[in-house]
Amino acid sequence: MSTAYIGSVEACERFPSPETIDKIAGAVGVMPSTLFLERGSPQSAQEAFVQNYGHSLQQELSKRILKDIDDVCRLL
Repeated sequence: MSTAYIGSVEACERFPSPETIDKIAGAVGVMPSTLFLERGSPQSAQEAFVQNYGHSLQQELSKRILKDIDDVCRLL
């Protein structure tokens, strides 16, 4: 992964796949949930994840589900 890609993820311009999140966490030697902790804040990893990525993830999942439904309909 390029530094430009990682920077775009940090800036919430891109949303990494679960596999990419695992790779990033592995590369820096932390649990994936640690990547969502806010510095200097008692906020939980789950709250940080929802705040930072919840809407983007919901949109991405909606697109994928609609595509999968469309693919299934084409097969029928």
